[in-house]
Parts: sequence; structure tokens; C-alpha cells
Amino acid sequence: MVDRLSRLDEVVHGNVGDEAKLDALFEALDTMPEAIAVFDPEDRLVYCSRKYHEIYGGLDEFFVRGTTFEDVSRAVVLRGIVRLNGTSVEEYISKRLEEHRSGVGITEHQLYDGRWIRATDTRTQDGYFISKRVDISAERQARLDLAESESRLRAFAESASDYFWEMDADLRFSYFSSRFTEVTGVPVDDLLGKRREESGLETQIDPVVLKAHLADLVAHRPFRNFVHPRTKPDGSFVWLSVSGIPVFDGLGTFQGYRGTGQDITESVAASEALRRERNMFTGAMENTSDGFALFDAEDRLVFCNSSFKKLNPDLAPNIWSGVTFEEMLRDNVAHGRINEARGREEAYIEERLASHRNPAGEGMLSSRQDGRWLMQREQRMPDGSTFLVQTDLTTLKQREQALEIEKERAETANKAKSDFLANMSHELRTPLNAIIGFSEILAQQDDAFAMDDKKRAEYAANIRDAGHHLLSLINDILDMSKIEAGEYSLDRTQVSLGNILGSAADLMMPRAATGEIDLEVKIRRDLPLMLADERAVRQMVLNLLSNAIKFTGPGGRVAAAAGLDLRGFFIQVEDDGIGMSQEILEKATEPFVQGSPLSFSEPGTGLGLAITKRLAEIHGATLEIESSLGRGTTVTIVFPRED
Repeated sequence: MVDRLSRLDEVVHGNVGDEAKLDALFEALDTMPEAIAVFDPEDRLVYCSRKYHEIYGGLDEFFVRGTTFEDVSRAVVLRGIVRLNGTSVEEYISKRLEEHRSGVGITEHQLYDGRWIRATDTRTQDGYFISKRVDISAERQARLDLAESESRLRAFAESASDYFWEMDADLRFSYFSSRFTEVTGVPVDDLLGKRREESGLETQIDPVVLKAHLADLVAHRPFRNFVHPRTKPDGSFVWLSVSGIPVFDGLGTFQGYRGTGQDITESVAASEALRRERNMFTGAMENTSDGFALFDAEDRLVFCNSSFKKLNPDLAPNIWSGVTFEEMLRDNVAHGRINEARGREEAYIEERLASHRNPAGEGMLSSRQDGRWLMQREQRMPDGSTFLVQTDLTTLKQREQALEIEKERAETANKAKSDFLANMSHELRTPLNAIIGFSEILAQQDDAFAMDDKKRAEYAANIRDAGHHLLSLINDILDMSKIEAGEYSLDRTQVSLGNILGSAADLMMPRAATGEIDLEVKIRRDLPLMLADERAVRQMVLNLLSNAIKFTGPGGRVAAAAGLDLRGFFIQVEDDGIGMSQEILEKATEPFVQGSPLSFSEPGTGLGLAITKRLAEIHGATLEIESSLGRGTTVTIVFPRED
């Protein structure tokens, strides 16, 4: 630095003629920690270092060659960069000009941003002014801190009542008050004339701690609360906290130390007990599945267990000691993690903060974006802190939802069964009434009821048809019962799907003709055999054809097909009948549900599609239904391909 200033002196006196050397000098001056400015004998700026610009930011237009020192000083004041400390603008500028032009002395002034600047103005023999500025904010703060520390230590030493001690300039103990022996049980004479490292502590204290303390003593630094144990003659320990300040004479020569010592054995024991309790508390909190978080009176996080972070996995990276509850809440809401807040974010935040700051003790259920359900309970503590507990109720909530779904299913099934029984009462009563009525007529022997053979045969046929219908109803019920009970077993053989469809269509053809319905059958010629239960497949095909004919009006069309594609063997029945609404379609394969809004005007149990689907599933097949109201229905059964 001295070399650079001497070079600057050469610049000032014009002894540097090489422009490159001059630039190099200015660049070197820019790297100095001090801010440098040079003014000529007319007080006009010749050079201003980069550091000068940094200290007085915002005055770049004034830091150009030719600007006077007065102009710079006035700009500093008028731009509000420096504090006037009660003086007027003109008084301040006048004083600064006087200090500057005198060319001797050091002044300190404070900027409005709080920084302190030391100003040194030096006048050269040729009348040039070298202004040096140094930011001494850290230095002043250190002086203030030292003064405050010394004041605290002095007050502490004056108020201490346990014992007093002194060291001489060689750092040897020269005095102990009698209280020392009472506290430690160690005779004073055992320590007088000894240094700290010779006092028997070397085996009772952490070497790192002792080394740091000895360094303080050697450096003549004040210290507080040097905590260490000392063994009493009876073998017990006493914990001491020692504080001391260095003593200097009027010339600043170190004279030794004076200090106090306290017996803090009870405090250490209490701290240890508190530490154990804290560890027990922390351990207990870590071993529970509930999330715990403690916020201080300023609503800043003090503690949370690992379960709290697990219950808030997306928030976990932003959970740290000191983060406020509101910051955590806003993070969750901003990322859409709380379902209740969506669409009303600010209102939710306001409500949640209100309940957090004045907890009523009641649980608050919250659903999260990741599917979790958290029960939150909060309690305000006497010291103003808040304890938050989060319990994961996801499994319980899922069970509740599952139970609700099962309840709805049970209610739906119960209603379906009730509807079924109401329908069955009609379906069973109709053929039974026919059987009973016609059989009673046939049983009459009175001449009034005499009938010819043709009439008798007609009545017998009616009884037979009613019996077959009744048997069909009962078979459907029995089949469904076996399937639901898991007692339906398949007798798999090699069967022809085309033959089954053809024979079923032949059986249903008269019924289609009666209803004026066109029944079309399309069977692939080279369709191979497949492994299935022939009776079950036949029943499925008959059910599909029967339903299609039942719900197709006169002039309608029913098309049935059997084939083989990439998916496997399939049976498809398509009609252009009344079709089904989406609501009915979703329930069409449930037991006792009929697939038409006109169900109860049509005969049947409502078990046809349900039985067909169950039989298909037993075969490993799938049943697909496409339908829309008024546009007909297409039902496809696909049997898996055989390897």
C-alpha cells in the first residue's frame, strides 16, 4: 500500500509519463481496500478509485475529472447519503471544507444506510489533496460490542456472590476469597502461585475447551462462564462457572485478571435432567405414528417428529426450525395439497389461521391431494406456544367409504330383491293360476262342463306351457343360487359354438315370428370346436336371444352371430329394440335387475343377464354390452383363445 501511494505521489507530481504505466497504477489503486481520491491544488478531482464510487453510490456523475471537492461534498449531503446529526447543510459543508483543506486529521461520519466511514485528507507539498475513505462499520460495531461485553462482565462480577479470584501479570493465581474453599473444598494455598493449566483441571475437562480458555488468558481477553468440574476431597464433583476480565494500568500495561466463580452444580444437574427428559420426550415422539409439531409464541416451528414429515411428504423439504405455521400453510395451499382449500385459497388460509391461533380443542379433518385423510388437533399452551397433532385416518376413512359403498350396494341389492319378489309374485302366480284353473275345468265331471277332445287337448297344452314357464323360472332361481354360492361346476367338453347357436335360434324362431321380429343367424363355416360346458353355453345363448326378442317390437330385427377372431371365440346378439339408458346399463348384469324401463310389463325374473355374465366369468369369458335408449342393444360374449 505504501508503494502504491508513493507511485500515486509520482502521478500527482507528473513524474509518470508512460500512459500504460499510469493505467496500471490506477488499476492497482482500484484493488486497494481503501477508497482513494486525488484533488489538485485548485481542489478539482484528478482521480477517483472504484472503491470511492462504491462507498458513495449514486454520485457517479460527480466523480469525474474537474469536479471540486465542495461539489462532491454538497452532492453527498443533498442526495441524503450522509447523516448531518443535527447540523445544517451549510454548517456541515463548511466544516468538511475546513477539515479537508487543513490537510491533516482523521474524521468519522455515518451514512444514512448505517455505515461508518473514516475520512483521512492529506495535503502534499505541492498542494495536492489525497482523500482516503475506509468503511469502519465492522470496527465500530466491534468496539461497541467490546464495550457492552466489558460492561456486562463488570456488572456480573460486581453482583456475583460465590467467590472472587485474581491472577497476576504472569497468569498465576494470586488471590481467592474464602468462599472458594467452602464451595470446592480445596484449600486456597493449593492453588496460589499456580497457572490455570497447573490447577488440576487437565484431567477433568475437555482438552479442546481448556485449550480455548488458556488462549483467552494468554491473549488477555475477557471471558464468561468458563464451565468446568472440580473434584472435592471427598471424591464428589462440584461444577463451577468462572468469569474474568483483564486488568490494565493507566499506561495500558497488562496487570492480570479479576473475576468471580459460581457453584452451578444444581443448575448442571437440572440441565442434565432436562436433557434426559427432552431425549425421552423426543424418543417418545419419534416412536409414534402421529405427527407432532410445536410452535413457539411467535408461531415459529420449534420441534416436529419424523412422523409429521412423513404425513406431509411434499412439504417436508420446507420444514425447518424457525419456519412459521403460516408459511407452511401457504406452501401447502399454493401447491394444491389441501383439497378443502381449492377454489377458495385465501378464505381457507384466513379460516385456518384463525382456528390455529385460537384452537377450540376440536379435531379438524382434512383431505390431502395424495389421498391422505388427516385429523388435526391443536392446543394453546400457557406460554403462548401451540401444540399440533396430526393423526392419519386414511385407512379408517377408506374403510368408511368402503362400508358406505357396500351399504349402497346392499340397499340396491335389497331393493332389487324386493322388486324381484314383487315381480316374482306375479310371474309365479300367473302360471300357477293357469295350471290350477285349467286343471279344475278338466276335473269337472258335471254335464254342464262337458267338453270335446279338442278343447280338452287345448287346456292340457295350456297347463303344460304354464308348467314349463314355471319350471324355467325356478331353474333360473336355482342356477343363480348355485352360481352365487360357488357351487356351479362346469362339465367341459369339445363343443360346436355354431351348432349351439343354430339350435338355440331354431327354438326361439317361433317366438320371434309371433312377435313379427326378423331373426337372423350368421355362423362361420370353418368354426372349430372349443372347450366349454355345452349346457351353460346354450343357456347363455338362449338368455341373450330371449332378451333381444323380448325387448324388440314388431317389425324389429335381431341378429345373432358365432365366430372366431384375435380375441377368441365369440357369440354376439344384436337387436334394434328399445335399448337401455346408461343408468340401467350400469346395473343390467346385477341379479334381479331387468334391462328395460318397461321391465315389469314383460315376463321374466331379471336374472337372465346376471346368470349369463356369471356363467361367462366361470368360463373365463367376458360379457360386453353396448346400448342406448331407443337404439337397441348389442351383447357380446368372448371366450379366451386356447393355447
